Amino acid sequence: MSKGTILITGATGFVGFAVLLKALESGHDARVIVSSEPKAQKLRSSAALLSLNKSSQYSFHVVPDLQAPGALDATAKGADYIIHVASPLPFQPVESKHLHRLYSQRAGCRKNSGSVKRVVCASSAAAFVSPGELFGPDPETTLSKTEADLNEDVYSEEGNPIPNILTAYMGSKTAALQRSTRWMKENGGPERLGFDLVSLAPTYVFGRHGLATSVDELLSKSNSLILGMVVPKERMGAASTFSEAEFASGVHVDDVADCHIMALDQKKIPGGETFLLSTDPVWNDIPMWTRKLFPREVEEGLLTCHGQCETRKVRFDSEKAKKAFGIQFKGMESVVRDVVGQYLELVKTP
Repeated sequence: MSKGTILITGATGFVGFAVLLKALESGHDARVIVSSEPKAQKLRSSAALLSLNKSSQYSFHVVPDLQAPGALDATAKGADYIIHVASPLPFQPVESKHLHRLYSQRAGCRKNSGSVKRVVCASSAAAFVSPGELFGPDPETTLSKTEADLNEDVYSEEGNPIPNILTAYMGSKTAALQRSTRWMKENGGPERLGFDLVSLAPTYVFGRHGLATSVDELLSKSNSLILGMVVPKERMGAASTFSEAEFASGVHVDDVADCHIMALDQKKIPGGETFLLSTDPVWNDIPMWTRKLFPREVEEGLLTCHGQCETRKVRFDSEKAKKAFGIQFKGMESVVRDVVGQYLELVKTP
């Protein structure tokens, strides 16, 4: 018996696909929103989805423009939940003149279908850190960010230049979280609307990419931060550069997917809440774990462990999520095992 029907956006992406798999594994039915039929076909033919043997539990629905008014209204009818993961990500170059448009996307569902009980939105820890903290000097003492540190504003009104893609991304996530919570309040909240809202804000997300069939696809997401430290530089291609220092922030994609599904439980997880999802990695431990887990490949030169990346004194406190979800997030050993392991599988595949 189904545990309920979930409408899912963003399932053609790294995190969204992991959420889709977890939804099906947990016994839910899924209505998968895609922007085109070719993207639906990519999901249909994916080995990870086919291996579940649950084709009767999911269906695909083409919605070309999520920002169109009422874009999801028809598809949401009869659904019990909505999980909104679709979002641009700051890992591909974008011309500065397009930043405002690209990072102002909002889903086009503005009213209850009559059946939806909860909406779970994928936000980001980027909404809790300012450009000054991101691009400025490392603080003298560790700065611990919590859910109370939501940004007030990141960039100015449209028409003024945004300096870079990361600032645009931070601004979009800040605005989306502000607008969604404000919209809920202005429209009477759960009592009047009939559904409530939970927002999940992960930091960098790492792990096996269920849709990646090439090294380039694996490198197109935040996994490039892991691989940039341990694989030969010539294999990195356009993703060959990585920071000299990064925040102490990262979370396994499996944990992010688990939290999205657990967040549907209205008896356990209160509505109207936002949860940061993160661990505190030490970046320079990545080569160490790689040597320990893949000694033969290091000796053969398939892995070089050449990278260095300092850990900045900025972290994201996930105690609220750990307590609410009853979860202990996977550490860097699991991340390296899965990310580097998948890289090696793709390199060795003829």
